[in-house]
Parts: sequence; structure tokens; C-alpha cells
Amino acid sequence: MHEHVFFYVYILKCSDGTNYKGFTNDLTRRLDEHESGKSRQSYTYDKRPVELVLYETFTDPETGIAYEKKLKKWSKLKKEALIIAEYHKLPELAKKKFKKQSESLRVKLCTGNVVAFVARSTREHSAKS
Repeated sequence: MHEHVFFYVYILKCSDGTNYKGFTNDLTRRLDEHESGKSRQSYTYDKRPVELVLYETFTDPETGIAYEKKLKKWSKLKKEALIIAEYHKLPELAKKKFKKQSESLRVKLCTGNVVAFVARSTREHSAKS
């Protein structure tokens, strides 16, 4: 019988109000390590106790690692919406806030390499899905 191996991306709420994002193949062991202060160099060492507020399960480690990296780039508000399951807010919170550009700069950008812009937009969109 083949045993399934699972991987986890998790978010801990630290005692100072910050969030810690991590990846592991043994969630129970990793939570115990955070709580016990196994490593003085760990981000959570001085921020205990910690509380598990979210975890996602993956069967493929590369997908899990990519998701963890994506989460680490999200704004605090977007992560909070995910934690409290306000999924309808995620698209709006995903929109970047850019300062207004001058018209001349906008024209230069629009006449630049459109193919690269379209490819980057597609990649960003697929990463958000």
C-alpha cells in the first residue's frame, strides 16, 4: 500500500501580532518546534506563544513552496482576508496601488515592449489564481 505524503503551507499568528509563514512536511512536529522555541534563531522564538491560523495541504512540494513564496509577497490585509475566509476581498486586495504617472511617461511605457508586458501580466494573473 502506497502512503501519501503531504506538504503544508501554514500561517502562525505570533504574540506580537505579526504573522509567520512556513512550509513543512510534518505540521504537528513543526508547530511543536515553534512552540517549544527549539531554535533561538527562529523568527518565532521571541514571539511565542504562536497560534496556527491557517494551513493549506499540498501533494506536490514544488507547488507548496511556490504558494508559500506567493503568500510572503501578499499585503498584510490580503493575508488577513485569507485567514478569516473573506475570499471575496482577495481580488481587490490583489490590485497594486500605483502613483499617477505623467502623460509622457505613460506614452513611453505604452510604446515599449508590449509582448513582455502581456507575458508578465499573464504570469501574474495565473499566479493569483
